[in-house]
Amino acid sequence: MAKIAKQKDKPVKKIKKTLQPLLAVSFLFFVLSVILSGILLSTKISLDKQYEKLNNQLSNNGQTFGKRIEDINSLAELLADVQSKNITWSLILYEIADKTPAGIKYSLLEIEKDKALLRLAGHAENKQDLVELKNSLKKSFLLSKINLPLDNINNNGQNIFMATAKIEFDNIK
Repeated sequence: MAKIAKQKDKPVKKIKKTLQPLLAVSFLFFVLSVILSGILLSTKISLDKQYEKLNNQLSNNGQTFGKRIEDINSLAELLADVQSKNITWSLILYEIADKTPAGIKYSLLEIEKDKALLRLAGHAENKQDLVELKNSLKKSFLLSKINLPLDNINNNGQNIFMATAKIEFDNIK
């Protein structure tokens, strides 16, 4: 009987011997799964904290950037306003110099921007220089309504003149 019991125990021992390594490997996989789950959970918590921190920074920076953009836009509007009111005075001066005959010397060049008025005063070597000045100023695309009375000139050699003209600011830009 003892032999029969030993023969019955043999397959059980064989199964136990076969299952023991499988049980050890399964236990090892379980332990590794628990460790890996812990690592993944701690990583998730860390990433969530970093995400929240970055999100807060972006919202703060977004407000800062929004303010900066508003400031830049207001400066751009101000600059556009200044540029739209800017007049290239050198173009007017160049036009006057270009249209002036050699015998004309100016003692006054005055511009009233609000009235778009140009006043010129000076001395001419002769009456012909004044006629030439008047005709060349009339041809200017920047000036209109030229008023240069030639009958006010003295014939005693002092050809002093006073002239006015309307400045065409629309033609400057």
